[in-house]
Formats: sequence, structure tokens, C-alpha cells
Amino acid sequence: MGLGISLLFASTNILAAAQNIWLKQNTKEIKFAFEMQGITELYAVMNKYGTFSNRSSQYKAEIKKVIDKYKPQYKNLIQFIKDNRVQLAAAYPNNPHIVDIVVKSLSNRVKFIEMCLYI
Repeated sequence: MGLGISLLFASTNILAAAQNIWLKQNTKEIKFAFEMQGITELYAVMNKYGTFSNRSSQYKAEIKKVIDKYKPQYKNLIQFIKDNRVQLAAAYPNNPHIVDIVVKSLSNRVKFIEMCLYI
């Protein structure tokens, strides 16, 4: 399994475990599926405007909407994972670094979305 697939698999499993922890702690359901939807919306904007899109004010406005919509959700998810590190790590005892890997992966997604303002 390649690194990208491994990270996606790890991320998906940790997010499922995080959602289970959330549901045990809260009566209100939270959806963690947003993290893939954010990237999907980002690429939709990028594909709509094409190469050298950063020169377009419309492109920047649409990318900014994606950032404003998803960055707070990513930040909240990252904080939730950090706050529940012990429980999440316990679910994967053979991979002591899984929580750090997922936090880094999610943080990189935020940076990638922000970077799209400049490409």
C-alpha cells in the first residue's frame, strides 16, 4: 500500500473512531465527512477557472469561500483529535504515531486549501 493510500486509510479510520468518541460524549451528531467535501469543492473551483486562476478576482473570491467554510471545521476536528489523543491512540496500539500522522495530514489540507489562493 502506498503512502498516500496509507494516510487516507489511517485518516478515514481515525475519523471514524473520532466520530464514535464524539457520539459517546455528545447527544448531537457531528459529521466528519466534510473533510473530503472541502477538497472536492476546492477542485471544482480550480477546474472552473483553469490555469493561472489566481489572477482572477472571481477565482479568489470563490476560493476564499471554500477556505472560510472549511478551515474552521478542520481546526475544530484537529482540536477534537488532539483532545482525544489517548482514546484514539488506544484504538490503534500497533501504530503509536497514528494520531500525529492524522493531525499533520489534516493540517496540510488546510495549508493546501489556503495555498490555492496563490496558484
